[in-house]
Amino acid sequence: SHSENYVAYVISKKEVGIDLQVQREFSNLEGMIRKVCHPNEAEFLAKSPHKESEFLKIWNLKEAYSKCRGLGIQIHFSELDFSKITRENFDGENSPTVSIDGLDFEVLFKALDRTSRLYVSVFKELGPTLA
Repeated sequence: SHSENYVAYVISKKEVGIDLQVQREFSNLEGMIRKVCHPNEAEFLAKSPHKESEFLKIWNLKEAYSKCRGLGIQIHFSELDFSKITRENFDGENSPTVSIDGLDFEVLFKALDRTSRLYVSVFKELGPTLA
């Protein structure tokens, strides 16, 4: 992944996806939210005093997930609901496990550089969800 002058990569024996984003301004943030966000995420963003940076975190997570699944831009981001991940785990020290479409993933999200607002997300597939 790359963003501006930064590059990130990850090596793993499991399926993995990484995304790197530098905070930036969006010319049509509301349009991007409608296009990219699930209604639950849009509701979360509507209440946030830091809507632009929170949106970029959601975008960052969804990009990492789509890369992990090998889906790229084929995936419909607005159908993915990452609102629970968003509320509970931003800048946390833990790497939570989440289940999406019957698969378990370890998720890592970090703000790497507070001054430039550099974010990295990693999704690592753990395997099928056990009932």
